[in-house]
Amino acid sequence: MTAVPGGGALGGGPRDRGALGLTILLAGLSMFGPFSIDTVFPAFPAMGAQLGADTAAMQQVTSVYLLAFGAMSLFHGPISDAVGRKPVIVTGITVYVLASVGCALSTSLPMLITFRALQGLSAGGGQIVARAVVRDRFEGRARRPS
Repeated sequence: MTAVPGGGALGGGPRDRGALGLTILLAGLSMFGPFSIDTVFPAFPAMGAQLGADTAAMQQVTSVYLLAFGAMSLFHGPISDAVGRKPVIVTGITVYVLASVGCALSTSLPMLITFRALQGLSAGGGQIVARAVVRDRFEGRARRPS
């Protein structure tokens, strides 16, 4: 059994069920970034045709997302240290969902690129804060995947 700060041990008790729920939540939060990168690729030809954009212009959809994701990743950790983990997660998910709806409803390439930038700015919060929560809650071997 592995000791967990705050009492209890991972081994089947109520604390273990809480750790499982936390693990599932953190895994889900960590999926936003990679999921958003790969999901649009199959739709590129159809999106390009609908928006009147060529292949090079459609590549901007991914480039802008990655630039925004990378830039904001520098700030998610310090912001979550300053205001708390939960506000950063809730705000990030809210902005991400609204940006995703904006992407789906985009009628032009500049509009799509703007919403992809917003997705990139918000999607990294889940990954960064999930890692911070693991660092906060677990010690030693409990931090590492099995």
